[in-house]
Amino acid sequence: GAAAIRAMGDKARARTLARDAGVPVVPGVEEPEAMAQGGAVPSRDPDRDRALCEAAAGLAYPLMVKACAGGGGRGMRRVERAGDLPGAIALARREALAGFGDDRLIVERYITRPRHVEVQVLADAHGSVLHLHERDCSIQRRHQKLLEEAPAPGLRDDTRAALHEAALTLARAIGYQNAGTVEFILDVDDQSFFFLEMNTRLQVEHPVTEAILDLDLVEWQIRVAAGEALPFCQQDLHPRGWAMEARINAEDPAHAFRPATGTVHRIRPAEGDGIRFDGGIRDGDRVQPHYDAMLGKLIVHGRDRADAAARLAQALDDTVLVGVRSNAAFLADVLRVPEFVAGQVSTAFIPEHYPHGWQPPLARAELATAAALWRALRREPAAGPWHALAGFRVLAPAGHPGRWRILLDDADGAPLAVWVQVRDGMWHMTVTDTGAPPPEPDAATAVGGRLDGEVLELTLDGRPARLIALEHDGQVHLYGAAGWHAFRHLDAADALRLAGESAAALDGPLPAPVPGVVASVEVAAGDRVDAGAALVVLESMKMYQSVTAPAPARVTGVHCAPGDVVVVGQALVTLTALAEDGAQDGAADAAQ
Repeated sequence: GAAAIRAMGDKARARTLARDAGVPVVPGVEEPEAMAQGGAVPSRDPDRDRALCEAAAGLAYPLMVKACAGGGGRGMRRVERAGDLPGAIALARREALAGFGDDRLIVERYITRPRHVEVQVLADAHGSVLHLHERDCSIQRRHQKLLEEAPAPGLRDDTRAALHEAALTLARAIGYQNAGTVEFILDVDDQSFFFLEMNTRLQVEHPVTEAILDLDLVEWQIRVAAGEALPFCQQDLHPRGWAMEARINAEDPAHAFRPATGTVHRIRPAEGDGIRFDGGIRDGDRVQPHYDAMLGKLIVHGRDRADAAARLAQALDDTVLVGVRSNAAFLADVLRVPEFVAGQVSTAFIPEHYPHGWQPPLARAELATAAALWRALRREPAAGPWHALAGFRVLAPAGHPGRWRILLDDADGAPLAVWVQVRDGMWHMTVTDTGAPPPEPDAATAVGGRLDGEVLELTLDGRPARLIALEHDGQVHLYGAAGWHAFRHLDAADALRLAGESAAALDGPLPAPVPGVVASVEVAAGDRVDAGAALVVLESMKMYQSVTAPAPARVTGVHCAPGDVVVVGQALVTLTALAEDGAQDGAADAAQ
């Protein structure tokens, strides 16, 4: 009932109830409800922060700071050493208040290599409390789930049984009725586990449980709420096969998962037996920064775990999403990592296997080459040499064929020039900056390809690639194993103008890297800042991102305020670069 929802909605109270019921909890401290502060402005109460630091003094590092009323990774900060705890508390408190209207925090021991395992429960008003087996949701970024599966791989039988019993114990202790999820952190090394939280509802990942049990959990949630008794018992619930789910988010995994916005030009989810897509987007929809980043979820059911992983990877490959950057190609890559296939998962999986971020299989220059090839293949046969795209020379028979440039612009950097030459019936292309001199012919990449409708099949120095290529609003949109990328063809005047703007931006105002709302401004005009210092905190798609100083600098202008809505590229602050040792700035101060 409502009391159970209130109790489990507060992490601090939920920890106490779990502890009292005999369910293990992570060692830590929590602020009581009496300390809650609502409102829109953070309290920044140094006494409260100091008291929480002192209460956590006996805990072993690393620690996790998280919001009592939080969820979805908001208001969470990992802390490696005592000196970083006050700053982490201040930032987590601000995020918690902005996100949940409650700035209370928990500080607990951080398990270095944990797994995130949860148990689905279902209870009616007639005394029946059942578990619907467990799910593993360990593949995460920023404490938010990306891949989920059921059952959880690699659990010992005794661990699995203990997890189920702990979830049932807590559900009975609070008199819970209806569908709910009890979440646990499980230590990879010894499979000890600790209560994390209980969600008194169905969750995004509930379809994987539906798939292995052939149950409609939404239907049973409604039936139980209507007072019906469950017609099955625990012994009737036998998992069948394996299910996996991928959350397709509007984000750019090649750039630290920064939020992405745009207009969906085409969404074509994979289809087939054992494939399900739950989504709320269609062609023409605008993805904006004001909502959660999830666009849809792709679920597959297979014979076993290996079959499910392979089917989900292929389904992600077959899904087409043009117009907005997404994590679909990245998730397909994760599903093929040998350690994932072997079931060696933890919440540290992504930082461990992608320590320098995700590198798409086709780099920006290679995608530009594909865009240039698409443009060349689309040209109709020329009526004589004067109308041909390619240059020609009377010396071509002597081994000096002509070449030409295709100028392209995208959202990821300065404009590019693709130098194109045809030799021996093969395209040869080289990508440079627009201001670079003509490259040596030996530097060219041999490119072959064919265009069949919207399918561009090409080879780059013998490496095959397959892309969906379509034209919209004067741009060529490419979609494939590197995700979505769009290029606009430029004329020479456009290229010169954009190159000039790019050069000027290096010494101009610092732009917003993502669209969103200004959560806080951390500096004022005249401040000196070090490299990496936080200048402005942006909230975009329910995530907070700090915009930091790229180098030692003085703030010479602030162009935003908390609550402002900003777009990509909008000026936030203006910086004047300083020498690394501050000597230049010191001299300027002395002169004043």
